[in-house]
Amino acid sequence: MIAKTGYLLIAALQLFILSACATAEADIIGKWKLQTVIYDDGSVNDVGEGNLVIFSKNEIVEQIKGHGSRSYLYTRKGSVLVLGSDNSDLKWEIIKAEDSYMEILTPIGTYNLQRMQ
Repeated sequence: MIAKTGYLLIAALQLFILSACATAEADIIGKWKLQTVIYDDGSVNDVGEGNLVIFSKNEIVEQIKGHGSRSYLYTRKGSVLVLGSDNSDLKWEIIKAEDSYMEILTPIGTYNLQRMQ
Protein backbone atom coordinates (compact mmCIF):
# COMPACT_ATOMS: atom_id res chain seq x y z
CA MET A 1 0.00 0.00 0.00
CA ILE A 2 2.81 2.41 0.89
CA ALA A 3 4.56 1.58 -2.40
CA LYS A 4 1.39 2.38 -4.39
CA THR A 5 1.02 5.68 -2.55
CA GLY A 6 4.66 6.49 -3.32
CA TYR A 7 4.16 5.74 -7.01
CA LEU A 8 1.05 7.91 -7.09
CA LEU A 9 2.93 10.73 -5.41
CA ILE A 10 5.78 10.47 -7.93
CA ALA A 11 3.31 10.39 -10.84
CA ALA A 12 1.53 13.47 -9.50
CA LEU A 13 4.83 15.28 -9.08
CA GLN A 14 5.88 14.42 -12.64
CA LEU A 15 2.55 15.67 -13.96
CA PHE A 16 3.01 18.94 -12.04
CA ILE A 17 6.53 19.39 -13.46
CA LEU A 18 5.38 18.66 -17.02
CA SER A 19 2.53 21.15 -16.75
CA ALA A 20 4.96 23.80 -15.44
CA CYS A 21 7.24 23.17 -18.42
CA ALA A 22 4.32 23.48 -20.83
CA THR A 23 3.37 26.90 -19.46
CA ALA A 24 6.97 28.09 -19.79
CA GLU A 25 6.41 28.59 -23.52
CA ALA A 26 4.50 31.84 -23.22
CA ASP A 27 2.26 33.25 -25.93
CA ILE A 28 4.29 35.93 -27.68
CA ILE A 29 2.07 36.30 -30.76
CA GLY A 30 0.91 39.87 -31.24
CA LYS A 31 2.07 43.46 -31.47
CA TRP A 32 4.63 44.69 -28.93
CA LYS A 33 5.89 48.23 -28.29
CA LEU A 34 9.68 48.40 -28.06
CA GLN A 35 10.32 50.54 -24.98
CA THR A 36 14.07 50.29 -24.40
CA VAL A 37 17.14 48.44 -25.56
CA ILE A 38 19.79 47.61 -22.96
CA TYR A 39 23.23 47.08 -24.48
CA ASP A 40 26.00 44.74 -23.27
CA ASP A 41 27.86 47.66 -21.65
CA GLY A 42 24.78 48.44 -19.51
CA SER A 43 23.78 51.58 -21.37
CA VAL A 44 20.08 52.06 -22.08
CA ASN A 45 18.46 53.41 -25.23
CA ASP A 46 14.95 54.74 -24.59
CA VAL A 47 13.81 54.32 -28.18
CA GLY A 48 10.70 56.50 -27.92
CA GLU A 49 7.30 56.13 -29.55
CA GLY A 50 6.44 54.34 -32.76
CA ASN A 51 8.82 51.36 -32.54
CA LEU A 52 7.18 47.96 -32.76
CA VAL A 53 8.03 44.29 -32.83
CA ILE A 54 5.25 42.12 -34.25
CA PHE A 55 5.27 38.36 -33.71
CA SER A 56 3.17 36.01 -35.82
CA LYS A 57 3.34 32.23 -35.82
CA ASN A 58 6.51 32.08 -37.94
CA GLU A 59 7.52 35.68 -38.68
CA ILE A 60 8.90 38.63 -36.72
CA VAL A 61 8.53 42.16 -38.08
CA GLU A 62 10.56 44.99 -36.52
CA GLN A 63 9.29 48.50 -37.30
CA ILE A 64 11.97 50.90 -36.09
CA LYS A 65 11.76 54.65 -36.72
CA GLY A 66 14.67 55.80 -38.84
CA HIS A 67 15.53 52.24 -39.87
CA GLY A 68 12.33 51.06 -41.55
CA SER A 69 10.72 47.68 -41.35
CA ARG A 70 12.58 44.35 -41.26
CA SER A 71 11.01 40.93 -41.45
CA TYR A 72 12.46 37.60 -40.29
CA LEU A 73 11.15 34.07 -40.52
CA TYR A 74 11.76 32.19 -37.28
CA THR A 75 11.31 28.89 -35.52
CA ARG A 76 10.88 28.54 -31.81
CA LYS A 77 12.67 26.04 -29.62
CA GLY A 78 11.45 26.67 -26.08
CA SER A 79 12.66 30.12 -25.10
CA VAL A 80 14.96 30.47 -28.14
CA LEU A 81 13.83 32.01 -31.42
CA VAL A 82 16.04 31.01 -34.37
CA LEU A 83 15.77 33.66 -37.07
CA GLY A 84 16.24 32.89 -40.74
CA SER A 85 15.22 30.04 -42.97
CA ASP A 86 18.62 28.38 -42.83
CA ASN A 87 20.34 27.22 -39.65
CA SER A 88 21.90 30.61 -39.08
CA ASP A 89 23.39 31.65 -35.77
CA LEU A 90 20.97 34.56 -35.39
CA LYS A 91 19.08 33.78 -32.19
CA TRP A 92 16.85 35.71 -29.85
CA GLU A 93 16.30 34.37 -26.34
CA ILE A 94 13.18 35.09 -24.32
CA ILE A 95 14.44 36.05 -20.87
CA LYS A 96 11.10 37.01 -19.34
CA ALA A 97 7.61 36.64 -20.76
CA GLU A 98 4.43 37.78 -19.07
CA ASP A 99 1.01 38.63 -20.51
CA SER A 100 1.88 42.28 -21.07
CA TYR A 101 5.68 42.50 -20.72
CA MET A 102 8.58 40.66 -22.32
CA GLU A 103 12.40 40.82 -22.34
CA ILE A 104 14.27 39.30 -25.26
CA LEU A 105 18.04 39.04 -25.58
CA THR A 106 19.00 39.85 -29.18
CA PRO A 107 22.40 40.31 -30.84
CA ILE A 108 21.80 44.09 -30.57
CA GLY A 109 20.92 44.03 -26.86
CA THR A 110 18.01 43.22 -24.58
CA TYR A 111 14.66 44.38 -25.91
CA ASN A 112 12.12 45.47 -23.30
CA LEU A 113 8.69 45.08 -24.87
CA GLN A 114 5.16 45.92 -23.76
CA ARG A 115 2.20 44.21 -25.39
CA MET A 116 -0.14 46.57 -27.22
CA GLN A 117 -3.87 46.18 -26.61
